[in-house]
Amino acid sequence: MKIIETRGENLESTVYLLLAARARGEHVYAEFNRHVLCSDDVTMDSAYIAVIGCTKAEYDEQIRRERENWKKIEEEREIREQRYREKVKADRAAKGPSEITAELVVAGLKFIAEHLRSSHDELLEGLLSLGCNFTLQDIREQFPECESVRLFDGMKRADVSCGASIIVNVRDSEFGRSYGEDRFFSVDDEISAYHFVRKRGDKKYTKDKVDVMVATTN
Repeated sequence: MKIIETRGENLESTVYLLLAARARGEHVYAEFNRHVLCSDDVTMDSAYIAVIGCTKAEYDEQIRRERENWKKIEEEREIREQRYREKVKADRAAKGPSEITAELVVAGLKFIAEHLRSSHDELLEGLLSLGCNFTLQDIREQFPECESVRLFDGMKRADVSCGASIIVNVRDSEFGRSYGEDRFFSVDDEISAYHFVRKRGDKKYTKDKVDVMVATTN
């Protein structure tokens, strides 16, 4: 019995290859995720039960439910993020857009670093109370050169437009917050928010210092 090539095939198409071989009177087998499937006795359900642990119909229903759940999660996230943007818009209408200064960006980055455990609404309200109601469009208009600045390079130099863009993305987007916290606030390296703050004058600002401060106030 010879093996058939199934590289790049999914489980369903692999089964069809085996069934086609059987219809031609061939006796072949395929290996899929370390499972051996033989053309002599393979069925769609037997292959799915062997490889995945359920029938194909059960698997398809599981995928359908997961997709529906994912769609619901995404729709709920979009609703929340629209609410975040509306809050920023209302703050700008009430106070006017803030000028983006190094001092304001440092304050915003410090606030994020010191409130990583806060809910998104709490983080948003705190940043707005500091005056961080600027948008990405504001950043582009105030710093037209920012379009040619690489984010990581800018953070190394403590470029104000780069620090401001991190604040906006963390403030307005849950993905932006997740990525921003992971890359710029979870470690203290040369592109971190802590490095940015030190470059802008607070020489003693470190992640270790922030962690201790947060631990003692909670």
